[in-house]
Amino acid sequence: MLGRVKALRFLRNEVVLITGGSSGIGKALAFEAARRGAIVVVVARDKEKLAAVAKKCLILSGRPAFAYALDVTSPQAIDEVLAKVKHEVGAIDVLINSAGLGEFTAAAHEKYSSMAEMVHVNLLALMYIS
Repeated sequence: MLGRVKALRFLRNEVVLITGGSSGIGKALAFEAARRGAIVVVVARDKEKLAAVAKKCLILSGRPAFAYALDVTSPQAIDEVLAKVKHEVGAIDVLINSAGLGEFTAAAHEKYSSMAEMVHVNLLALMYIS
């Protein structure tokens, strides 16, 4: 186990898929994975932002980088994108589930629909894609 953890310090040629890769923590992790030599695959809903992240990852790593539009609340879309990744990029070595959302209000004032959406994105999607 310790050997695998040490190996993750250097991600040379490892395929790293990052959900929520168009902004925030996901974007920062994509850049760090690229700096460590990974083949970065970013997925999120915003195709334009994803393309910019993938382009910078390519520059940082000198390795191919890929971007796929994906709404993680759709199991069918997840299946389709994972099949494309497997076919076009290869097997995923590292998965980083960074997609997430939240409304930071008191639970007593939160709408049920907002809570359900948070559970869907932050928990169910994470479980399904894993």
